[in-house]
Amino acid sequence: ALRLNHIPRNEKLSVLDAYGGDGHIWNKIKERYPGEIQVLRCDQKKDKKGAYIRGDNVKIMKGIDLSIFDVIDLDAYGYPFQQMKELFAQYKRNPFDAVVFVTAIQINMGNLPHGLLEAIGYTRSMIKKCPTLFASAGHEKLKNYLGKNGVSKIWRRNSGRKHYLCFYL
Repeated sequence: ALRLNHIPRNEKLSVLDAYGGDGHIWNKIKERYPGEIQVLRCDQKKDKKGAYIRGDNVKIMKGIDLSIFDVIDLDAYGYPFQQMKELFAQYKRNPFDAVVFVTAIQINMGNLPHGLLEAIGYTRSMIKKCPTLFASAGHEKLKNYLGKNGVSKIWRRNSGRKHYLCFYL
């Protein structure tokens, strides 16, 4: 629903699905979307169905111009911090319009990526002393990180430690 409510209503829509899996989410959206959707899927696993680029999605994102996509979908099992970092790096060099979807799930005792914590002002030595101390209110820390990267409005749905976000660049 978050995706369907926020994707642009273009005749043609270009999507980067950085965690494409078997493509179930965007295949379902294609069934309900009035226009044409072209999806570039990435996944590290070799057993996925259909056409996709196999490999590390951070390296793939670094190797392509993200401004060609109307939608960038970072539906991670965990926190897609490195992917967001690359997205914002490209955006800062050459601003572009895109809708971004992020699925961020706190796993492994709920720890957050150290890079995300450092980006919002925690020092490496603070994190090293007690990493689990910084695991609380993960969605607030993620919102802080997004705000530091120019995101002013976020649509969000939560389920426990799963955070589903949408924002516009």
